[in-house]
Amino acid sequence: MLGVPFDDPPAYFPVDDKLTSKPESSYALSKLVDESVAAEFCRWDPALKMIGPRFSWVKEPHQYDAMKACEDNPGVQKWNLWSYVDRRDCAQAISLALNASLNGFHHFVIAADDTVLARPTRALRAAYYPNVPLQGQRAEHGSLVSSLVAPRRSMISPEVQLA
Repeated sequence: MLGVPFDDPPAYFPVDDKLTSKPESSYALSKLVDESVAAEFCRWDPALKMIGPRFSWVKEPHQYDAMKACEDNPGVQKWNLWSYVDRRDCAQAISLALNASLNGFHHFVIAADDTVLARPTRALRAAYYPNVPLQGQRAEHGSLVSSLVAPRRSMISPEVQLA
């Protein structure tokens, strides 16, 4: 929803919850509409709690080897900035969100800390998004999609990584 399929470069990397949503598909647009409706319901009733997780490409362990098939053509995964999230981390995020002491509507990105490729992140940025500024430091295979806001709310710290 943040801009998937990222045909237009984002304003900065890593993309995060603070980035203005630019839905580029009917699916992403429908999620933005759902979040807007949830925010209004919570405005009407401040005691409500609604959570809008923004999951990256959800994968299961048996799918990890197949994800590496895009090594020869990394452009195939550009649509999602080469990000993913393990389904176990998704389950943990939902559990923590439901048990968090929050009121109102909250959305948050859930993504693994690494990418789906063995290729260094800086090489992907240079090839596909050379003019997008990088905020902060990234690990060699660090994700260009950040869940940083979620851990500050005690929502999740992704545990599963490919590397």
